Amino acid sequence: MRTYKLTIAYDGSRYQGWQRQSNTDKTVQGLLEQAASETAGYPLEVQGSGRTDGGVHAKVQTASVILRGKVQESEFLQNMNRLLPLDIRVIEMELVKNGFHARLSAVGKCYEYWIDMREKPDVFMRKYTYHYPKELNIEAMQRAADVGSRRRKKDAGIGEGCTGRQR
Repeated sequence: MRTYKLTIAYDGSRYQGWQRQSNTDKTVQGLLEQAASETAGYPLEVQGSGRTDGGVHAKVQTASVILRGKVQESEFLQNMNRLLPLDIRVIEMELVKNGFHARLSAVGKCYEYWIDMREKPDVFMRKYTYHYPKELNIEAMQRAADVGSRRRKKDAGIGEGCTGRQR
């Protein structure tokens, strides 16, 4: 048995979240498992580093899959991507130590929230931003984010993760 780490990106607009669900085939995990299983030739489970809600996107999400043996990563990845919809991509596939689990081995998570403050929303970014054409109190938002971040890190037992930035 060989464990592989997958790095995934997806536009979640058309999906009902990450986690496989019995009442729909429109989940990221379900489609990845379908593509990985077809590529391997036997049923597989793909474990994600975390779940996302419906409509949520990921630039970089880690997943893990256990295969029966060693594979040529670039060929396996290419075959999976060929089977996946264009809004889900496996960016990288890497052989890792057995025992690696995307969720249990995770040391942190980083979330980005984009706010479009223009009078009219950007036509190309409207699916990926929250349109709020008013003045924001950035200092108050930063204080709230810092408190929440410290609280989550303490509860999760993890160290410093991502840093907030204003663009």
